[in-house]
Amino acid sequence: MRDHKKTALDDAFPEPDHREPKDSKVMNSVHEEVTKELGFQTSLFTFFPLPRKNVGKEMTKEVQGRTCMYLGFYGIPYTTIDRRMLEIITTKKVQSKSRVIQFGSVTDTIRESGGHRGGSYIKPMKDSLLRISGLTIHLTENVKTERFEGITGKNFHIADEFKILWANGRTDLVVPELLDSLNYMTISEEFASLCDDAAPHIQADYLKIQSALTQDIYPWLCAKLYHLKDKDELIRWSWLYAQFGEGKRMTDNQTKSFRKKFKASGLEIKQDLYQKANYEFTDEGILLKKSPPLIEPDSKKAGFSLFY
Repeated sequence: MRDHKKTALDDAFPEPDHREPKDSKVMNSVHEEVTKELGFQTSLFTFFPLPRKNVGKEMTKEVQGRTCMYLGFYGIPYTTIDRRMLEIITTKKVQSKSRVIQFGSVTDTIRESGGHRGGSYIKPMKDSLLRISGLTIHLTENVKTERFEGITGKNFHIADEFKILWANGRTDLVVPELLDSLNYMTISEEFASLCDDAAPHIQADYLKIQSALTQDIYPWLCAKLYHLKDKDELIRWSWLYAQFGEGKRMTDNQTKSFRKKFKASGLEIKQDLYQKANYEFTDEGILLKKSPPLIEPDSKKAGFSLFY
């Protein structure tokens, strides 16, 4: 049987590399010289953004002919804390070059994600780690040639193994100092490969973002502007609805509300997070123009996934 044409899914998930991380070819110059200032987020959750409200345990999203189904044993991640924790997990993987992500105590994790120390933060942090640990992803893409057609796909989960410990009882009586080094997650090889191709940003900037929509748009804009050729590129509103909308047909009022929120996020990013970004909003969509990269790469492979 003849091999079918290589698809974007094949590019997004290279064959697992079982050698020691220091010898792995997926590491590039940006990843090899990781500093504490850099954070990383995978393109998966930008190309197929997580919901921004509680949708339960299942969600399907279709973008540019590719379909993603999220299944969550503890519910699908949807909060700003969930997105921060995914960024922290990805960054820890890049920094440590290990699939075993050590969280330390819940207090440590709260501080790292930008939360304040206090018993009231234990439950949302615990819920977030459980939602991430129980997340399974199904990706499919339609394939069509002159001789045949079909579907290619990847099925994987975030965590192979995890341990999340927290104090019980009344949260107002709990001192959140919990069992250092016992909270951890071993991420799957498939998710680890996405981490290895994650795009860099300034972690402190990402962790201070208060809007889930801005958290999704920020890494997307960084990567889109990085890949932009000499020509300007217009991303139409219809494409932005499909990618960053809530996955349903929107009414006129919902469309106007989405545009207003998207523009507000774009303005926040340009003013506070990526001042050198060159883009403008029009009646047709967002017009991207050649911009200096947020993180100056040493090579052409600056950790940017082919998902974009």
